[in-house]
Amino acid sequence: AEETERDISFCGHTIMGDDPFVVPDARVDERFSDNPLVTGEPNVCLYAGYPITGPDDQKIGAFCIVDNKPRDLTEEELALLKDFGAIVENEINTVLVADLQQELSESNEKLQSSRERFRNLFHKSNDALFIHDMDGQIIDVNQQAEALFGYSNVEFRKLTVPDLHTPEGYGEAKEKSRQFSEEGSASFEIDFKKKNGDTFLASLSATIIETNGEKIVQGIVRDISEERRAMEEIARRMAENEALLEASVAISSTLDLPSCLLYTSDAADDT
Repeated sequence: AEETERDISFCGHTIMGDDPFVVPDARVDERFSDNPLVTGEPNVCLYAGYPITGPDDQKIGAFCIVDNKPRDLTEEELALLKDFGAIVENEINTVLVADLQQELSESNEKLQSSRERFRNLFHKSNDALFIHDMDGQIIDVNQQAEALFGYSNVEFRKLTVPDLHTPEGYGEAKEKSRQFSEEGSASFEIDFKKKNGDTFLASLSATIIETNGEKIVQGIVRDISEERRAMEEIARRMAENEALLEASVAISSTLDLPSCLLYTSDAADDT
């Protein structure tokens, strides 16, 4: 049979209940007497339908029989209607469940592939990566974090974020946490402490991520202590050169000599 529009179909009434829906003579039933399926082709008189329930317990359609002659169904015919309806329901659900299982399998494969890509990026990052809950309990770290701090992954999971800070760094981190909670992310420089007690300056970027209805934090830690020392050394040398330049100008002015640039090298300093 061809599918009919919902607003004129008998099946729309059938799926509103759980039992067979029977109309012995639609021509004299005020609900259907002016229905185009009754007044025109296929000239429905008798309608008997059984609701079909899907895998999620939602009504998805109806199994029905129609006749262009009015009549009442016997108890045996009603029983057959239910039996055939149950068979149709079982066949449809078997197909639907198989399709759902296939979709679920494909989704799981894509999810697994996505997780593997994330794990590869996570562990191969040049920065130390942390995942912890909103209370600071560490959930996971990458290999760079293990190398930088000296803890194994198992040891990390027994620690909280405050365990990795110096007392001063922890106090600063608490102040930054207000901005972090309000804006969902924060970036700043802060001191960290390694397993062996050594401290180092690092840039920290933290972001709140919601997954499976729960909020977690992803932190990126980059050791910038060598970078900071290099910048400080450059600043020191620039200051020394500036002082030497000022001294050379002062000497040339005192002796009434042409201005010259006094330059010394590290090698000269050692002699």
